[in-house]
Order: sequence, then structure tokens, then C-alpha cells
Amino acid sequence: MLRIRVVGALGLEDDGRPVPLPRGLARRLLAFLALHPGQHPRAQVAAGLWPEVSDDVALHRLRTTLYEVRRALPSVAPFLLRVADVDVGLHPDVAVDLVEARALLEAGALEAALDILAPGLAEEIAQEWGEQGRRDAEAWRLRALERLAHDSADVAVALAYARQRLELAPLSEVAHADVIRLLLASGDRAGAMEAYERLRQVLDAELGVGPSVASRRLLTEMHDDDARRAAMGGQGTRPRVPVPMVPLIGRDEDLVQLDALVHAHRLVSVVGPAGVGKSRIALALAQAHADRGVPVAVAELATTARGESCDYVVAAALGVLAGPGRRIRDAVVDRLELEPGLLVLDNCEHLLDPVRDLVADLLRSSPATTVVTTSREPLANPGEHVVRLPPLPVPAEDDDDGLVRASPAVELLSAAVERRSPDALGASDVVRGLARIARRLDGLPLALELAAARIPSVGVRVLADRLDRGLDVLSARPGSLDRPGGAPGRRHDSLIGALDMSMTLLSPRERTLLGLVATLPGPFPLSAAEELVNAAGLTVDCVVGMARLVEASLIQSHPGDPWSYSSLQTIQIFGRTLLDDDVARRAQSGLVRWAAWFAQDVGTREDVDEAAVNAEVTRFLPLVRAALQVARDQDDVPAQRRIVTGVEGWSVWRDQPEVWSWITDLAAREPEEDPDAEVLRMGALAAWRLGRADAMRTFTARCVAADPGGPGGGAASAALTMLAYAERRWADVLDQVERIPFVDDGSRIINETLASTALVRTGRPEAALEAARIARRDAERIGAPSILALALLAEAQASDARPATESDRSMEILVEARALADSVGSTELVAAIDKERGVEALKRGRPDLALGPLTSACLHWLGTGNEGPISRALRGLADALEATGRTDAARRLRDAARDGQLTPARLAAIARSA
Repeated sequence: MLRIRVVGALGLEDDGRPVPLPRGLARRLLAFLALHPGQHPRAQVAAGLWPEVSDDVALHRLRTTLYEVRRALPSVAPFLLRVADVDVGLHPDVAVDLVEARALLEAGALEAALDILAPGLAEEIAQEWGEQGRRDAEAWRLRALERLAHDSADVAVALAYARQRLELAPLSEVAHADVIRLLLASGDRAGAMEAYERLRQVLDAELGVGPSVASRRLLTEMHDDDARRAAMGGQGTRPRVPVPMVPLIGRDEDLVQLDALVHAHRLVSVVGPAGVGKSRIALALAQAHADRGVPVAVAELATTARGESCDYVVAAALGVLAGPGRRIRDAVVDRLELEPGLLVLDNCEHLLDPVRDLVADLLRSSPATTVVTTSREPLANPGEHVVRLPPLPVPAEDDDDGLVRASPAVELLSAAVERRSPDALGASDVVRGLARIARRLDGLPLALELAAARIPSVGVRVLADRLDRGLDVLSARPGSLDRPGGAPGRRHDSLIGALDMSMTLLSPRERTLLGLVATLPGPFPLSAAEELVNAAGLTVDCVVGMARLVEASLIQSHPGDPWSYSSLQTIQIFGRTLLDDDVARRAQSGLVRWAAWFAQDVGTREDVDEAAVNAEVTRFLPLVRAALQVARDQDDVPAQRRIVTGVEGWSVWRDQPEVWSWITDLAAREPEEDPDAEVLRMGALAAWRLGRADAMRTFTARCVAADPGGPGGGAASAALTMLAYAERRWADVLDQVERIPFVDDGSRIINETLASTALVRTGRPEAALEAARIARRDAERIGAPSILALALLAEAQASDARPATESDRSMEILVEARALADSVGSTELVAAIDKERGVEALKRGRPDLALGPLTSACLHWLGTGNEGPISRALRGLADALEATGRTDAARRLRDAARDGQLTPARLAAIARSA
């Protein structure tokens, strides 16, 4: 049996025998999958491992890493990984030591669990995704030591375990108290006194407080029940934990993580936007603790008015009476000193100051008490651990019906509808409609519940269509048409009412700032928010204002370079209602100015990390798209030119037909008189990439006419060169390359590679190889990976045209080129290199090695609609299929290509069947 070790040192065993793990990313992938058992969507695994890059680059890295695992571990890989089209995970039969330890702990095999957990998580698992596993391992180890210290009949053995626990948790008064208790039980009074003094010093140095009443009484042995009741000033019966009427859906992992945090921290705040389910998960946590015998109290603060004391609500939750002449706060503090446990303070956002003060008193006086708060923003107390609860995961647009139904957001929505009307979900197309609703409502549980209440009366499709127009359809629960959404005690009758409540926590300028950034689709940088603020004339420090909105859970921040922000669609819709028309118009103009600056900035940067620029532009492309549409609506041609020309250079080697369409649209709009030759040159290139040969010729002719330098000028000659290349007029390519004035190193190297290709096609491989090697040296000097990959592709093609002794290196060069192109997301270059790899494998008599690269290249070009380079790749793929005995697949591929019926989905189906 295969077993992965993540505790101690990362390792792999096969029936107890060590198996050497591969280095680099392969080890990282196996550790990630071991810490996240089960099957997971590929996109989720890729994003978890490489959050700093774009989704496409992360998926490329995942595919490469899976290949490396299979190559490095050929004998065990089939039994180690389970890889499907859409998901990936460890094989169910693979054991993981951390999972074994938890099972042993739950089964009561505490010593066996402790043997596994003692070394702690492997040091090399230092990434953010490993932090939860590290916390789990530590929490489980502490739990095992605690139970062993309490359950062992041998006092000396119990004391040893208690001391181990104290070493791991030196600030835990409960751990200190266990050591003192066991020392007293063993008769070592002097040792107990010494341990008590250490506790006193630790609490004084770290927290500025003294030992609790319970700790003090361990030494004085004062356990008089009557005295305790007198000290409490009287008490009632502690109320039970409220029991929700519906099950908790989609929060299993969140609940486990929250439970582990509560074991490790004394103050945990569950924070998130309105309707995300903070109260619901806190109640589930409270019930779980109550089931374990932990004293639990839940204080619901939603109905407490702002400015009022929350002490009486907490006292009622604890079943405490103040008694004559005593403050209610003193009674609460005394109760928790003598009966510590878990206290949940629910819905604190409008009472931050009084709650902050109360919690400080409680934690100071009762170190064994744990407090969990739910709020739309943190308390900002010392020692507070903040958990930002995300919405439920929603299905992607291209998920199949099975994945849609398995999505937590759709599962909750379906369950809520079925409770009201089981027949409402009977239509065959309802699954896609539920997915639309879940995405539109960001997976917010409150919004999904409100939507479910509407579906029995209007149906899934109608509700999905209405939600595209706004949130008014969720204005109130059925039967509450005239009741305000924000009425006291009924704040969750309406999504708008819940959002209105959030607005009351903001100042007027903060509300305006929220309205401004709500106009920004997708992630956006601080610079975009600042431009909108300036355009609107809002006097606010944007850094401080954005921090305030993040703290209030109205927008999310995304660490990285650059740092960025985003907001949920529901908050975007609501936020836009906060702006008047004039401010909204000025904000749009600010967005256009930002996009023009950003596009020109990324288009002219030098000596930068190309992969980082790719990730940055990919992240902010929705913003650029929105700004371009505004510029079109305003007929602002100069702004359109600045935006489009700025991102053109970035889009050249990437799968960006949308950007190419922007370019061709702009080129088509160029006036007949005094057009911009450079825009027309870019239009010609973009038209070629889109497979629009006629448009390419038209734009080239107009570019030549518009270029003041004539056919020998920069823009015109570049357009003529690309046209000759597209039409395979190799002599004209060589002629035009000689005419192009080099404006920068990158352009010169690209033209050197074009010349090399033309020299190969005209039967001059020696000259072609020389030109390609010059291009390679120049590309290595400037350090641009995509340009170097292009030069390597040219060198491989030139090498392949020479005798066999020279062409043997072409495959090696192509592998190097592909790695470079893949590392920076140059998808067009990856496809071109894959095509060349496949053709080279066919020439070497290895059609089995040609199938993968050629399929990948064909899928890329089919997806972009560029018919120019695909024909040779399709012919090669059909030949490879036939040569490997897949004659039926080869025939279907040729028939579909001949009839013009070949699509990415159909090609993928043919490849799967083969």
C-alpha cells in the first residue's frame, strides 16, 4: 500500500519501503493533495498551488507537474494519483499519515495518534496552503496530550503528557492548571507552588493579568459549592444552544477549520458580508462543543440597539442574575471564572465598542473561556484571530450537470426550494438555471434562501432573468410585501435590507467610495480606485478608505504585486445605487483615463518580469474591457487608440481573440482621411490571427497608403512582411525584412526569426540557422522569455532542415522553447511549438509522441478561430491517429475538417474516443 508522510519529513512509502520523491513542483503537488484529501477540480488545485499567477498559467503548471510525477514515478504513479478531465486527487487507496492520526485520535487510540503527530508538519511545507494542515496537526497533538493527561490512571504518566502539552501551549492557563493539579495529586506541593509561580509570571508578562480564580483555588483547595454560589450572586439555568431548523450545507470544511482555530485561540471573530452565513456556522460550532460536554452560551445581539449595553443579553445567555447591589458585568465575569466554556456573541457589527470592552474583561478575568464573535468587521481586540467566511462555491459556466448539482451553492438552493415545493424543480433545464442564479447571487446563503422562496411562484428561468436586471425581486420574503427590509428584528427579510444595514456602518464619504468602486468589474488595483476618486472630486484618502471597506466586508483584498481588490456582484449592484448620475458619469471618465494609462504603461515597460506582466494584464482585463466600451460610447477615439495600442503587444503571443477583435474594430473605424498607420498595421496582424485574410489585405493596403514612409516605412513594411508571411511568399518576406527600420530590440529579433523561417522555406537551411542563432543570442541578452521562445522555435525549424546530425537537437530545443512560452502564458507560441513538436515526432517515426502536442495545438487554434496555421497540424494529427491504429478516429477527424464541422468540443470527443 502506498503511504504519504507529511509529518516529520515529507516522504512516500510502498508497503513500508521508501520511494524517492521527485524534486521541485512534483513534491509540492503531492504534499498539497495529501493535505487536501479527495478529488478536487483542476482549477481549484492549480489556484491553490500557484495563486500568484493567472488561472491559465497555473493550469499549465499543473499539467506539467502531473507529467513530471508520472515520469519520475512510472511504477507507482497509476496507483498514486487519480487524474480525470476536470479533477485530480490522490488515489483513494493511498494512505496519509496526518489522516491516519486524526482517525486514531477519534477512535481513542491517543498514544498511536501522538506517535504520528509528535514531529509536526514537514518543514518544507511552508506555503500558505500548508498552514491549515500545520494548525490541524498542532491542534490534534494538543488534543491528544490533553486527553492523555486527563485519562491516564498513572499520575506520573499523566503529568508527563501535561508537561508536553504545556511546552507546546505555554500561554494556555488550562495547560498550566493541569500540571499544577497533577503535581498536587502526586504529593509534590513544592513543585505545584513552583508551577503556579511560573503561571503567574507568564500571565503577568504576556497579558498583564493574574491567575484566574480557578487556578488560585487549585492550591487553596477551596471548592465549597455554597461559597461558589454566593460568589456568583445567584444563578439561573443556562439556556440551551438554539437548534437551527435546517441542516448546514456546504460548510463542512469551514466548520472543521473554525473548530481547530477555537481550540488554538481564545478570541475568534467570524467576519464576512451580509448574508454569508456567519451566524449559522457559529451555531453549528456551538452545538458541536455542547455535544462534547463543553459549557456553551449563545448571545444574539442583532436586536440590541446601537449604543446600548450588551451585558444583559450575555447575562441572559449565561442564565446569570446580578443579585442585590452587584453589577451585571461582575456576575457575568464571576460565572465564566467558575464555569468557563465557549461564549458566542452573534451579530456584533453595530456594537463594536461595548462588545470590545466586554470581551476584554471576560478574557482577562477568565483565561479558560473562549469567545467567538460574528460580525461584518473585526473587533480589533489584542489577540483576536479573524476568520473571513467566504460565500459558498458556485459552479463554473462550463461545468457539466453533475458538477453543477455538486456545487454547495446549488445544493443549498435546491434543498431550500424542495422544502417549499418539491415539484418546482422538475423541468429538464432547471439545473442550468439554478447555476445561473447561484452565480448571480455570488453563493450568498441568505440570497439563495430568498431566491428559493420566489422559485415556487415564478419558476427558475424567470427568476434567473429577473436577477439580471437587479435585486428588487428579492426585496422581501413572500407575505411581507409592505414590510421594510430593515425593520427591527427582521433584518434578513430582504437582501437589500441586509445591505442597507451595512451602509449604516459607513460614513457618507465611505458610502460614496463604495459606490465608485462598485462600478469596477472584476479585480481592480488601488490606482484605478484613486483615479475614480479624483474624477468624482471626492476628498478621501483612498488607502484609508479602501482599508475601511475591506474591514467592513464590503470589498475583498487580494495580496500580490500589484495588490488588488474586488467586490461581490450583489454588492456591485447595490453600490451603484449610491451614486447620482453626475458622479457616475465622472467616474466612467476616470475609468477610461486609468485604462489608457495602464495600457500604455504595460505596453512600454522594459526590463520587467514578463510572467508578472502577463498575470497583471490578465487580472485587470475586465477593467480594460469596460473602459474601452465607455470610450466607444463616448466616441473618444484617442482614448480607444491608447487603450488598444497599449495591450496589443501583450496580446500578440497569447490566446486573446477578444483583444484582436478590439484591434480590428478600431482599425475598421480609422477615418479615410489621415488614419493612424500603426493602428492599421496592428489591425492587419490581428485580422491574420483571427483568420480573416480579406481584412488583413485591406488593412495592409490602407497602412501602406497611410504610412508617410511608403512601403519602406516602419508600419507599412511590417504589415507587408506579415501579409507575405501569411500568404507564404517567402521571397517577399526576405525583401521586406530588409526594409523594416528597427524601433526596438524585440521587433528586430522577431524579424530575424521571420527571415530564418523564410530562408528555410526557400531552401537555405545554413543561412536560416545562422539567422536563428543570431536571434537567439539577442533574445537571451534582452531576457524576454516569449521572444527567446520564438527564436528557439526558429532555430529548431532551421536545425530540422539540415542533415540528421544537426536535426537531432531540434526536439531538445523545442522542449526548452515550450517551457519558456508556457512560463509566461504565451499560448499562441505554445501552440506553434506543439505543432512543431508533433511534426518532428512524426518525422522520427514516433506517432505516439505526436498525438498529444498536435491535439493541443489544434484545440488552441480551433478555439481562437484562426484557420491559418491549423491545416498542417490537423493533417499531422490525422496521420498520427492512423499510424497508431486509430483509423476510425482519423477518418472522423478528416471528415469533420473537410465539412467545416470541426469544433473544439468535437475534436476533444474524437481524442477521447481514440
